[in-house]
Amino acid sequence: PFVLSSDRPWMALAGLFTQDSTLVDHVTVASDHAAEYAATIVLLCKQGVVLATNTQANILAALLATRNRELCRYLLVNHGDEFGLVQLLKALTWLDTPRRIRALKKRISRLKKQ
Repeated sequence: PFVLSSDRPWMALAGLFTQDSTLVDHVTVASDHAAEYAATIVLLCKQGVVLATNTQANILAALLATRNRELCRYLLVNHGDEFGLVQLLKALTWLDTPRRIRALKKRISRLKKQ
């Protein structure tokens, strides 16, 4: 799991966005360190840092999961070239996965009973 160091949190957060990290890492940091997470995203966008598509999708998913709709909307409207439809669809698909798993388990259960 991703750990935010206390001595240089900005550098640790930059690593979250530039290195391989999971959706769980993003959601954890977005909920535990919301202000720092949001500020780092805005700073990276304003500096023109190019993030990987999966990282962009992780950011959107983490913002939606932590109900930070304001920053999510800001990224989609003001940085639509980086945070576009592809990234939004990936984020929504990842967030919808638990529901889809439950639905498939119910379906399998019903089929076994037949």
